[in-house]
Formats: sequence, structure tokens, C-alpha cells
Amino acid sequence: MPLVIPAALLPILAQADASTAPIEKMRLAGTLVSALSETPELSPEEKKGAFAEIEGLRFQRPHGSERRTWGIYWSELASGTTQDGRTFYSPDITFVDEDVLAHWISRSENARHPTLRARFSDLAWEIGRFLSRKPKAGETSTRPPISISIGHELARRAIDGYLETLSRALFEDEYHAWQFLDRAIELASSINDQERCTKAKSALFAYQQTIESSNPTYMLWRFDEIAWNRSATLSLGDGEKQMLIDVLERGLAKRAATADKTHFDPHAAMDIADRLHRRRIQRGEQDEARRAIKTAGAAFEEVAKGAQALLASAWLEDLIPRYRNEGMSEDVARVEAAIRNRAGEASGEMKRIEVPVSIPKAELDSWADQVAGTTSEEAFR
Repeated sequence: MPLVIPAALLPILAQADASTAPIEKMRLAGTLVSALSETPELSPEEKKGAFAEIEGLRFQRPHGSERRTWGIYWSELASGTTQDGRTFYSPDITFVDEDVLAHWISRSENARHPTLRARFSDLAWEIGRFLSRKPKAGETSTRPPISISIGHELARRAIDGYLETLSRALFEDEYHAWQFLDRAIELASSINDQERCTKAKSALFAYQQTIESSNPTYMLWRFDEIAWNRSATLSLGDGEKQMLIDVLERGLAKRAATADKTHFDPHAAMDIADRLHRRRIQRGEQDEARRAIKTAGAAFEEVAKGAQALLASAWLEDLIPRYRNEGMSEDVARVEAAIRNRAGEASGEMKRIEVPVSIPKAELDSWADQVAGTTSEEAFR
């Protein structure tokens, strides 16, 4: 059954595609749904067209390397269980057929907005390949594989769309920018496109420099995580590896500076220190790795001085295994002494709360008999 885009959606889609601003996909999906609510009953072909456009915007990207319900990049926005025990998903991949895929492919070719071009290309590529798979040995499937061709040009088109979105700053926010970069690198690797791998790597470092200069509290961890997890694909040179080290060192210095009340954050400092540590160890620089942990630890020790004793002790206790793993025995002794010195103060911060409970003796005896049983063997089960 071919699909037809409901007439009420066409002007909204055209306006979004012609926009020179970021597209907020969930807001656009909501606008499309609202437009449908004011239209007469849709035909089956129009329902399929509405699904292709609206649900295409609602498929969700993963967090990190997770692959959820269908084991692919895209997953449902929500799921639940009906009264008869059947699990349902929204959106559901089972509603994607060759007509929907063909529409997504057409959208990927004709969409002017790079964000839409990237999304529909990626949907057609990932879900199309999933639906093209033949059942593995032992698997049963009531649905035959699709016959429509899912070519590498879809992956290339998605990569180009993601990178254009970055270069034109058409992403919704920083979180989505890192998502697009990571996906572009992943796709380029999956089709072994070295030219696009190189372009994606350049975009990754360029965006990091841009965001750091405008927002000192940016998601540094996302930059490092992408560079670390995609290191084989990125083929980082010595200069680029040093750039990564320098970025982390700047972040650590800023977050561990107790005098900088605006940017000081010992938790962020320790996270950066851990990232620096693994990179320094990878380079055989044990002393520098130890220094990173010591710098972040010093930030916690300093802030603990002005914190309540219970909170301070919790922070300090976390430092002990870190220092011990680095062979920093003097630092371990200092932290342990600080905890002991505040033990009395910590005890005074704890409040005793009592709630009287009255249980009749007969009821308690009955419970004890049930627990203990009638023999010693039953008592110890």
C-alpha cells in the first residue's frame, strides 16, 4: 500500500525544510500531530504517510554504545505493556515497510535542511539494513526480508548531513552536536570511508575548540569519550594526541582551582583526572598520571575543610583507594588523619530517630515459631 502525506502536514514540513535555524525534532513532531488533530479521518495511505514523517522524527538515538530493543542504533521513544501482556513500542519498527523506507530514501535525497537529510538517511540506512537481514539459524520470522536496495550512499549522505549541521551550527544544543559527531564517525567507520573519517575528525576537533572558547563548562567528557572510543577509526597522530592531553589539562586546572568560584568543581576535576590518568598511562607517563589524581584530590581535600564532617568524611574516604593505588602513602596517611580528626564532629551531626512499635507478645512468639521452625535444621534454612 503506497503512502500519502496528509495535506495538513505539507506546509509545516516545507517550512521546516526551508528553515535556516536548528530543527527541534520533538517540537516539530508535536506540531505535526496537532495539525492532524484538526483534519478529517485519514485514509490508510495517509496514516502510513503520517507515520513516515512523524514517527520518523520520534525514533530515539542511543546513549553511548547501548543498542536497545532491536539491537540497532535507533530505538523507540516509549514502550509499555497492554492488559493482555503484550509489549508495545512507540514508534514501532514493525510498521516500517518498503513504502516507508522508499519515502525516507526520497526525503534523504531531496531534503534541504541538513538535519532532516541526515536523520532520514540514517533511518533508511540503519532500519533498512535491519529489515534486509535474513533470519539467523534457529530464528523464526513471519516477515520476509525487504527487497529494496539499501546502499552505502545512504550512510554517506547521513554523514555529510551531520557534518553540515555542525558546520552551520544547526544543531539544537551541545548535547546533540556531540551526538551528531559521534554518529558521523561511527558511520564513516562502518563503511570504511577514510575521506569522511578524516572530515569527521577535523569537525570533532574544530567543534571542541569552538565550544571551549565560548563555554568553559562545556561537556569536555563527551569530547574525550568520543576520541577515546573511536580512536581506531580516528587514527590520531602524535600532535592530535597531545592536543587531547592539553585539552584535559586545561579542564583539570580550571575545575580544580579553588580560588575560581565560578568554575571550581572537584567532582568534574576528578572525572577529568581519571581521563587524563588513562591517557598518561597509555603513554607510559606514570608520574604525570599520578599528578592528575593528586591535583583533583587536593581540590576535594580543600573543599572538605569547609564542609560538614559527615560529608567531608565521605569525600575523603573516596580519595584513600585512589591515593593507595598510586602508591601515595603520605597522602593516604594525611587523609586518614583528617577523617579521624573530624570523627567526633561527625558523630555529633548524626541524629537519633526513634519510632516506638508495640507488638503483642503472642504475635511475636507466633512469628518466632514460624521463622525458627520445629527443628534445628528448619531454623538454619
